[in-house]
Amino acid sequence: MYLLSCLFAGMFACPFGSQALWFFPAALVLLLILLFLLRWTDWAVARRVMAVPTADAAELPRISIIVPCFNAARALEISVPEMLRQDYPDFQIILVNENSEDDTADVIKRLAQSDPRVRHTYVPDTSRSIEPRKLALTLGIKAARSEWVVIAEPDALPVSRRWLRTLAVRCTEATDAVMGLCLVRENDDEPRAALCRASYECLAEQLRLAAAARRGNPIGWLPANVCMRKSWFLANDGFTDSLTLPFGEETLLLAAHAAQERTAVCLDRGGALTLPAPERRALAMEHVKACETGRRASRRARLYRLRETAAAWVHLFALLVPVAYLALRLAADLFSNAYTSAALSPDIATFLLAVALLLLPPLLLRPVMKRLQQPVPWFYATAHALLHPWRRTAAAVRCKWLRKTFVRKF
Repeated sequence: MYLLSCLFAGMFACPFGSQALWFFPAALVLLLILLFLLRWTDWAVARRVMAVPTADAAELPRISIIVPCFNAARALEISVPEMLRQDYPDFQIILVNENSEDDTADVIKRLAQSDPRVRHTYVPDTSRSIEPRKLALTLGIKAARSEWVVIAEPDALPVSRRWLRTLAVRCTEATDAVMGLCLVRENDDEPRAALCRASYECLAEQLRLAAAARRGNPIGWLPANVCMRKSWFLANDGFTDSLTLPFGEETLLLAAHAAQERTAVCLDRGGALTLPAPERRALAMEHVKACETGRRASRRARLYRLRETAAAWVHLFALLVPVAYLALRLAADLFSNAYTSAALSPDIATFLLAVALLLLPPLLLRPVMKRLQQPVPWFYATAHALLHPWRRTAAAVRCKWLRKTFVRKF
């Protein structure tokens, strides 16, 4: 202990030691630059994706909304009427029952009888060799009477009555797939911290995927609000790239077959769907699924996932640098029983850089959040940076442990 104290005193008392203090602000500057290049540039994508002017009704294509349903009777009674209120000239909703065990079949029939725009089909009981959701989506897309289809979840709700119209103006002759925005809706039953975490992670993931698509590397999307051509889906043999995996079908399809010049991103709030905030365990399981899906995705998708992992650790190390600096400075001053005036400049520089590190993430996200009418994560951005690397590591370990259970045996 005595030798360690002498080391601290020598480091901060001698002229060389006072110059060595500048190592910490220099390291912070380097980490901030890396963090900007690895992550914060993605957050600027939403501001560069400008709203597309609304097209005339005659130019809007017919759209089919595909909704796979498993034990979703209560959710369908809320979501389908909301979808039917869309301000869109020509669309239909196809509900596909995945052998539900509740009243989903009865609710689907009642909804189909109440509105001719609602159609329904089902996954046969004998279909055991294909994952039910993949088969449900495939059956729904094949049953669609339109060239364009939108994949939606049974508990997804449109933000506005212009949801389909906002997506449809991007469904042009030059595009095969359109990736729409998903937001987490508030729920009074969920703790505020859980809602903030789910909302932040959902939006940050979409900004990362949107940035990859804008750079010419579409690597996937969330399993909802994906609009695609029926002919493009069938030409690429649908979900054959993920038959042995019970999740990740949209991500693997887009990562394998989406082309740079024929993929559009819609980050307008008017074209968004809202999803309920997942529970804590469900959110942790989503990280595990994303880890396994990323392992099976294309090389470019794996590189982008590695880039995000590097950004997570860089952010953590950047937060630890001021803490280490403060601890060493306190130890040196306590040992010498006096403040070292030569350390004033590096003290101020480290303090200002630490403040910038805390404020830059929410400030950079603030324009995006205000545009999407989402709360700005003033404090959660830092908490997420401290915990996210460990959560990703835990998800990777758990993914490796559960990998054999993910593979579907035929």
